[in-house]
Amino acid sequence: MEISGGGYSSVLVAQDISTCKNVVLKVGVAGNSLRETEIYPKLCGLGSSIDVGVKYGASNPGDAPIVKCLDEFKHAAMPDEIYYCLVFEPMATCLRELVLAFHPPLRVVKHILKDVLRGLEYLHSYGYLHGDLHDGNVLVSSCDMSTVPVDVDAMGILRLDEGSKLQAKLADLGSAYPLDDPPVHALGPCQCKSPEDLLSTDGSPSLDQKIDI
Repeated sequence: MEISGGGYSSVLVAQDISTCKNVVLKVGVAGNSLRETEIYPKLCGLGSSIDVGVKYGASNPGDAPIVKCLDEFKHAAMPDEIYYCLVFEPMATCLRELVLAFHPPLRVVKHILKDVLRGLEYLHSYGYLHGDLHDGNVLVSSCDMSTVPVDVDAMGILRLDEGSKLQAKLADLGSAYPLDDPPVHALGPCQCKSPEDLLSTDGSPSLDQKIDI
């Protein structure tokens, strides 16, 4: 079941037949790799990323509020038609839909904002900017969605009370880029860009962490 899509990829809810658990599948356009395949291993402290982490004072990997990438693979629909795929943990909804449905109280807003800032701190500590941060790329959940039947309304089981395990996580690192090699402009939509990005020119200083705030 497709839940979102764009010019670079499609996102679907699927089931891992080896575990019988729900997952989210991100499928790139045929022939085009997904940039997250390069970024996620570095956020897990693997390979050359160890040096990157030391350079930027990275925190230890673990329960960082960033949607977990569980696996990656290639699907050959035809010999000359290769699709790059990423498997992610499922979440209930995005922040935009949460706000529209519930108008959450200040306590919940503060909790979500804290998770978002922790996620940014983690990304920045590994030398990466998100580059496309908006309410559609912040996902929230209050329970393990991998075991919830896909026909169940996620909004109906989302809890915002003080005893809930509500958590917000950053998603979609397809526009992320390294601090030491930033583009002139971030790749996100214009309405979500920072003032310094919108007003910059080819001769302007390079973008830094401030565009994510």
